[in-house]
Amino acid sequence: RIVVADDANLANWPGYVEEGLAEEVRTERDALLLASDANWAKCTSMLWDGGSYAAWKSNTHCQAWAIYRQALRDVTSQAGFPETIVWPTKPGENF
Repeated sequence: RIVVADDANLANWPGYVEEGLAEEVRTERDALLLASDANWAKCTSMLWDGGSYAAWKSNTHCQAWAIYRQALRDVTSQAGFPETIVWPTKPGENF
């Protein structure tokens, strides 16, 4: 039997539903990463503009952004993925 997208039973298949939800979560995660790029660029520019790694490492604001971005990338590794997601808290915008 060939299954097509409009098959009435398709939405009841656990794998289909889970993969659709997983894709939605990944899309949201990717959007949050994209939205954080400008702030992350400010942090990384500290290194490219002659700043030291030690100064960057001690900048708590940049470290908060690094932790936030890593937590977003780790969303798919959470135990409840994709049904239950604990989204990380976005750091403040002020530098």
